[in-house]
Amino acid sequence: MKSAILIRWGALAAVASGVLWIIWGLLTLAYPQTPPDVPSTRLDYLGTFVLSAAYLGVLGGLVRLRARQVDSYGSLGEAGFLLAFIGAALLCVAHGASTTLGVPAHSGGSWTSPATA
Repeated sequence: MKSAILIRWGALAAVASGVLWIIWGLLTLAYPQTPPDVPSTRLDYLGTFVLSAAYLGVLGGLVRLRARQVDSYGSLGEAGFLLAFIGAALLCVAHGASTTLGVPAHSGGSWTSPATA
């Protein structure tokens, strides 16, 4: 019973995530995000919210996949699930922090800090 509920909610989260990815793509095409040195606009925050919610939907989809396939994989499958879940969760947190806190998620391929560049 519990796994059936997880499967249903996980499927709904995965579908919602797909819709949010499409919305984020359309927002990005219509309104490109501002460069990191320019103050963010409300549309940047909307895009960040939509993308972070899409990452959360990916997490729900991963939980659904685990609930559905838990009987057919062993410790290697469990390790793969945990790595995928942690990676998607870190992406969600990093993307949200990059816009709301002003911390760059990546430095454009350079390991130097913006102050020394």
